[in-house]
Formats: sequence, structure tokens, C-alpha cells
Amino acid sequence: MRGISLSDLVLPPDWSTQALAAENAVKAAADKSAKIGEYAAVWGELKDSLSTLSRNKCFYCETLRIRDDYQVDHYRPKGGVAANGHSGYWWLAFKSSNLRFACRFCNERRVNTGSVVGGGGKSSEFPLLPGGTRATKPTDPIEDEYPALIDPCRADEVGLIGFNDLGVATPQAAIAEEPTEFERARASIRIYHLNHAYIRRRREQKALIIRRKIAEVTLQLDMAVRRTKAGNPQAALDAKGRAGQLMSELAEMRKADEEYSALTTHVLKLNQTHNRRWIDRLLATAA
Repeated sequence: MRGISLSDLVLPPDWSTQALAAENAVKAAADKSAKIGEYAAVWGELKDSLSTLSRNKCFYCETLRIRDDYQVDHYRPKGGVAANGHSGYWWLAFKSSNLRFACRFCNERRVNTGSVVGGGGKSSEFPLLPGGTRATKPTDPIEDEYPALIDPCRADEVGLIGFNDLGVATPQAAIAEEPTEFERARASIRIYHLNHAYIRRRREQKALIIRRKIAEVTLQLDMAVRRTKAGNPQAALDAKGRAGQLMSELAEMRKADEEYSALTTHVLKLNQTHNRRWIDRLLATAA
């Protein structure tokens, strides 16, 4: 997961006026869930703007938008919370701060279809941590909820989810030391369906490419040392040049517009060793 800054979201002209009108119409309606659906075009109008913000990637899993089967998700569900009896955060249905760009693997509920046991997909799930008080109306303090789901728009939260060397999403906190952070990551991985078979395979393939590049850089740098000692400086320069090219490719794979860019950073970190100081330097540069 990579952090997304909603402060950079560009709203279409008059969108805020339309959103306020839709919110007022829902507020006045007896059946708010039904009324919300009449104004789906309002949040739908932000689909491309949200996509641009994330470089055309799902906010949750970083899978690139290849076709147009992506959706505008409501971080806090608009029409009801699963297994809770909550009627939904209708007053946030038209707030741009509650909208996320999501692929269907992350946003739609799927049960045992290439998924982890029990299925995954956010749908209307929105669990709270113990001690959280769920808001049921606009005047309730939303900051008292303590959501279990990690928010990609919170820079202080996205680092709670990482990946192993095979591209499998894993909690970054140790359960014994940070049990709450561990559980938040585990719940988010399940609910966002981050280890769905299709997405996991895509990440595994990329992780393999990253590891091969790391191994090749190490080989070329070792070769440069040997060639220097053997009195062949030109061949040493050639090896260093090849290593430098591979390092540049790895740096590109960390950039925001690259699919699964966070995975690249995590695999690099997992392969840091005393004889790979170049990885330290690579990670010190802005991604």
C-alpha cells in the first residue's frame, strides 16, 4: 500500500455544489439508503480525478487500471455496515475525503474464489478497534471510532502493511510488541483482499524480477572488484556500468506511477546485507 494525499485531489467545476445539494436531499429523505443511490453520479464524477491522484492504481492494492472496471469506494460505507445494524455513513456519501479509487478485487465481496479462507473484499465491512465508538449521525465525533481498516490516505498508517520476498502482503508490526497494529494490518489484508490469488501472482512475478536484479547488481559489483584487482580497469568499468543501469531500473520501480511500487521498496529492504550498501543508498533516495 502506498500513501495517497487527498489534498492534491482536483475537483471538477461545481462538484462541491452538486455534492452539497445531494447531501441535503439525502438528509431530508426518510429512506436515506434509497435516496443516496439516486445521486451515485455525483461521486462517480470523481472517478477519473481519484484515478489520476493514484497514477491510475487502486488505492488499496496498487494494481494498475487497465480497463474501466474500477470503482469509487466509500472508505466509511455509505449505505450500511456489515453485521452491525448501522444504517451507513450517509452524511459522508458525498464528501471527497471519504472517497477512494478501488479495483473490484479490493472493493467487492468474494468468498473462496482464489481468496484467503473466508473470502475478502471490502464491500460494507468497516470494523472498529476495541474502545471505538461508532458514529451514527453527523454530529457524532468521527475521531472516536478508531477504525480497524488502514486508510491509504493516512501516511502514518500505510507502513503497517508490507510484503515478504514472495510478494505476499504481511503485517509489519510484531504481534507481541504491537498487537493493535498487527491486528489492524491483518484485518486490512483480509478485508481489502490484498492476497487474492490474481493480485498475489502479479506481485510474486514482480518480486522475482526485483530479486533477480538485486542478484545481478551484486554479481556485477563483485565482478568489478575482481577485474580491478586483475588489472583490467575497462572491464571493471563495464561491470559497474551494468550495475548502475540495474540500480536505475530498481529506482524506477519504486516510483509512484509504477504498479506495486511499495513492493519494490519492501523487497529491497528484505535484501539489505553488509555487502549490499548500494541498497541503503538506493532506499535513501526519494521514491
